[in-house]
Amino acid sequence: MMHSNAAVAAAAAAVLSTSGPTEPDFISEEELPRATNEELVEQIDCAIRFLNETSKRANALAMATDYVKFTKLPRAKQNVERLQRELAAAQRELAAAQEEVEDGEMAETTL
Repeated sequence: MMHSNAAVAAAAAAVLSTSGPTEPDFISEEELPRATNEELVEQIDCAIRFLNETSKRANALAMATDYVKFTKLPRAKQNVERLQRELAAAQRELAAAQEEVEDGEMAETTL
């Protein structure tokens, strides 16, 4: 599942910019028998809005997670592998240079 960078950035910004939906203050079980139809409808509407917002946040987080998992992590792994190869090459060059210095020092002492 690939997403554009802009979509991922927008989704992550939406998720991180708010603290998330607040759970509705539901009518207690004791108050439920005395609740009017209007109050019950409002409770249901609040619950639906809460679930929709929670679902949007979950989808945005899933999309951002997929982006990191399938895009950022492989790139980071490639970068680490490249840096490891460069380090190994630099270590070989250093060892060769040290050997040349040692060879030069030995040549000076024999003269």
